[in-house]
Amino acid sequence: MTLLEGVTPEGTTKAIRVNSEGRSLNPVVSLISTGPTQTASLGTDWTALAAGACSQITLQNVTGATISYRLGEAATEFDLPTNSSVLLPCLANSSEWQIRRKDTSNTRVTVQFLRVG
Repeated sequence: MTLLEGVTPEGTTKAIRVNSEGRSLNPVVSLISTGPTQTASLGTDWTALAAGACSQITLQNVTGATISYRLGEAATEFDLPTNSSVLLPCLANSSEWQIRRKDTSNTRVTVQFLRVG
């Protein structure tokens, strides 16, 4: 790992970490990369997260209901209790992940997430 330093156009110093191939080890967070996704109106259906390129997402559940999530159609589902979050890897896009209410209620809830890298 190497630490590279430089001066921004505003005159401030900024450092980034790079690996032996010169690739940044600092995640890039874009403000337009935050998003809500609402569960399906039919509680048994899965809903893909809103699409956006990324290397990982932080999925946050403050809905008051446990959320199930899975990677793709045939994947094992996992539970995310209310008032908790999880960091999930992405191959290329946040829409690889799907969510639904654990209790499969038809009452829709909105889950928040942040795309990184």
